[in-house]
Parts: sequence; structure tokens; C-alpha cells
Amino acid sequence: MPNPSFAASEAGLNALWAKASIRPERRDAALAAARRLLAARPRYDAVAKRTGVPWWWIACAHWRESNANFSRHLHNGDPLTGYTVHVPPGRPRVGHGPPFTWEESAVDALAMKRLDQIAGWSIARALYQWERFNGTGYIGQRVNSPYLFAGTSLQQRGKYVRDGVWDASHWDSQLGTVALLKALLQLDPTILTAAPPPAAPPGVGTAAAGLAAGLTAMLGDHPTLTGAAMAALVVLAVETAATERGRSMIKYILTNWKTSSAGGGIIMAAAWALVQSWLSTGALDPTLVGAFVIAVLNGLGLVAAKDADVTGGTKPNAPDPAKGGVG
Repeated sequence: MPNPSFAASEAGLNALWAKASIRPERRDAALAAARRLLAARPRYDAVAKRTGVPWWWIACAHWRESNANFSRHLHNGDPLTGYTVHVPPGRPRVGHGPPFTWEESAVDALAMKRLDQIAGWSIARALYQWERFNGTGYIGQRVNSPYLFAGTSLQQRGKYVRDGVWDASHWDSQLGTVALLKALLQLDPTILTAAPPPAAPPGVGTAAAGLAAGLTAMLGDHPTLTGAAMAALVVLAVETAATERGRSMIKYILTNWKTSSAGGGIIMAAAWALVQSWLSTGALDPTLVGAFVIAVLNGLGLVAAKDADVTGGTKPNAPDPAKGGVG
């Protein structure tokens, strides 16, 4: 069966959106997921600014592919420690090998589907592109795609449980993108119309954004853990500022804010990927533990570096022995 064009699908998709509602027994799960996606919005916004794809579209697709796990490729949920193995294999195609950042992989996933070339993003367009991002096999099966409609009143039995493997009796237990978007709109009705936040200067706020996204993402389901983490950070900041060595360290970090912010962002992103995996599975992923250790070493190296050493600033010329300079 040929895939219908967007023009031929638009009216039907709008009707499905209007008719769909979150199933009562899935409402709490949908709202909890939506809180996590809203908390991680700074990372989705960063990709949205590079591609033009709305942050909420990216966020909902990210949930479907990996339960919003930032250690996985947006393409299909494979680990960022290597190229994708499942369909589409061998991605992303960037200028270096693995491990990849989630952001660069996400940009590749969206560009591969040419989503960065779409000018207008209506609800119908979002639904149309979600289905094509996942695959249009459900059209041939005459079943509402669970990628979109799982967890809603329009969900039907049947799913491709693996690439190309159809199970007509399977009931998808994961939330679909329509349920997620409707939950997002319940929490923030402005997300479809609000202008995106202004872009921050390069390097500014990377660590802060990673910290805010990581801690706030735990708030919906783990308020005690979030409160304890925030309290520990406040105590650490106060104790650091109370010592001469601490004040000197803070001054150094603020003077070299570009490298310090980048280093902090690397550490926080790796820490949140590890915590997120632990909260989802109840166990620590050895691969993510190793990636966290490497990220800490790299991040501390950047925190300790001077901006001029990394960003191309000018270092003082070496002393000239002939002029009596001191080596």
C-alpha cells in the first residue's frame, strides 16, 4: 500500500488528534513522563535550535526510542558508545567515531529524515512525521501506530516487536507520542505557541543547564532525592566560599568560565545518564559507569584549564634569554 502524502493525511490526522484521549489508567504515567521531558527541555531546545524541529516533537520521539535515556541514540535507542546497530544501522555520520554525545546523534537522526527542512509544524505534521520516523508499516496492517497512539483511547492491538517482525496480538505498554504530547499540554498549555528561549552565548550555562535538567528531572518521582541533592550542593557551595582556598578556586573558575562551564556540563551529562539508567533499571550499567569516570577526568581537566589554553587565546611570549628574561 503506497504511503499517503501529508496533504492527503492532514484532515484525518487532525481528526485522530481531536478524538484521542489519554486512557485513565495511563494518566499518571503520562504526566510523570511529561514532567521528565519538561525538566530536560534545555537539552531538547539545544537540538531544536540546530534543526528547527520543535523541542516537544524531539522529546516525545526520544521517549519512544529509549524512555528519554540520554545515553542512547535518538535514531533507535542503541547505546551512544558505538554506532547504531538496529535500523538505521551505522549512524550517526559525523566527523569522528564513538562515543557520541546525545546532541550530535540527535541532530544526525533528524537530518537523516530531513526533518530539519520542514518549515511549518502543526499537530497534524507532528503526527505524520512521528509515524515516518518510526516506520509506516502500520498503514499496511491497518492499525493505528502504537508509536503514536499507545496509552490513548485509540490504541489497537498489534505491534512490530522487532525490526520487520509483526505480532498482531501484542499490546504496547509504552506510552505513545500522542499521549505524551497531550500530557505535556496539560502541564504547560503554551508549549505549542511559546517562542523558543533565546540562545545563550557559546559555553555559557552548560554546567548549569545540565545540573538543572538532571535534578529537576528527578523531582516528579523522587522529590526526597532531589531535595537532598540540592541541599548537599548548597552546603558544598557555602563551605567552599567560606575558605580562602575556596574563594580562590571560585575566582579561577569564574575567570575561566568557558572551560569551567564546558567541563561541568560534561560531568553533569554523564552523571545524569548514569542516574537515569539506575532509576529506570534499578542497577548500575557498567558501561555508563566507565563513561562517567572518563567524563569526570575530562571534565575536571577542562575545569582546571584556562580559557586561553583551549579557546585560542594568546599566551605570553616565552622570555628571550638574550634580553635577560627569566625562564
